[in-house]
Amino acid sequence: MGAPPSSSISVSSPGRPTAPACTATAGSTASSSTASARRWRPPCARSSKSPAGRRYRSAPRSRCGSTRSCSLHGSPCGPGRSCPLPERTAIVTGAGTGLGRAIAARLLRDGFRVTLTGPDGVQLTETARLAPDHGELATIVVGDLRQPDVRREVIARATAGPGILFGLVNNAGLSAVEPLLDESVATWRAIFEVNLDAAFFLSQAAIEHMRPHGTGRIVNIGSIYGVVGFNNHGYGARAPMSTPGDRGPVRQSAYDASKGALIQLTRTLATAVGPWGITVNTVSPGHIPWANEAAGTTPVASAASGGAKPAALGQRVDPAILTALAEQVPLRRTGRAAEVAGPVSFLLSEDAAYITGQNIIVDGGATVW
Repeated sequence: MGAPPSSSISVSSPGRPTAPACTATAGSTASSSTASARRWRPPCARSSKSPAGRRYRSAPRSRCGSTRSCSLHGSPCGPGRSCPLPERTAIVTGAGTGLGRAIAARLLRDGFRVTLTGPDGVQLTETARLAPDHGELATIVVGDLRQPDVRREVIARATAGPGILFGLVNNAGLSAVEPLLDESVATWRAIFEVNLDAAFFLSQAAIEHMRPHGTGRIVNIGSIYGVVGFNNHGYGARAPMSTPGDRGPVRQSAYDASKGALIQLTRTLATAVGPWGITVNTVSPGHIPWANEAAGTTPVASAASGGAKPAALGQRVDPAILTALAEQVPLRRTGRAAEVAGPVSFLLSEDAAYITGQNIIVDGGATVW
């Protein structure tokens, strides 16, 4: 699906006086027909300055401690000196729904310029609207990350504005739940191309831009099923354990294998780029019945999917299955997308500067049994 058919949109915030509408002006032309990009802008009524001319949001500051000309700040910072950071850009893949939407909205609220990418421009625009006071910081790129020209367009758009490319969140994911003996080569390859290949090649391109600045953050969205085996019993009696004709138990083998590989890729990259000041970590969600919860909608899909579409999972999750999943968790509930966005925000902050190569599991304790 492509970008919204209209080249301009009008937005008004609930609870605020309606103001003359702004238009979303088109950005640079995409490099290929498989990708499109534009800048999303909020209503004109929202100004970044107070009546006195002061900016509401103060610039973030860093204590880098460099006694030489710092690659970030261009002058000696000195031990303990608080130095202004340049504007920071982060890329979030799969930002149109689920975990990606929650992560992107959180980073916009954190003050990042965020490049949102995914296959559906309408969904990406809805994501930008979730942070109305910071929506001017969002850039939208529509396309399929399996295509090299789309990946190039994402990097080009993220590095075209002011500041530096500081963060990359590899969240885009595909999943397919099929009888074990029916999983096809085409399904396997498609899942790996999105979940692993796109993550690696986007990371590779992002590192090229992070390295000269001596800093950067990469966060890969994994899954508990990249760490432990898929436990079909947790889905209760309603979950199919086998299929007619004895085609074997229903599994998500390609998805699980791709997430395990992604966790190992995190470790490999962390050791390679650490000397350049770049950190690489994984956040592995547990049972997160993702929904566009920030918009108040009902959960529609389940469980460590990293933002996979419910269509890819095959069905709307039965409430009884969600109850069965919650019983596997020491906290006795499934998680929320915002509870994954929080750790991602932390890993992109100055407080996480000494954390790299780690897999942070956000599962309510499901894997400690």
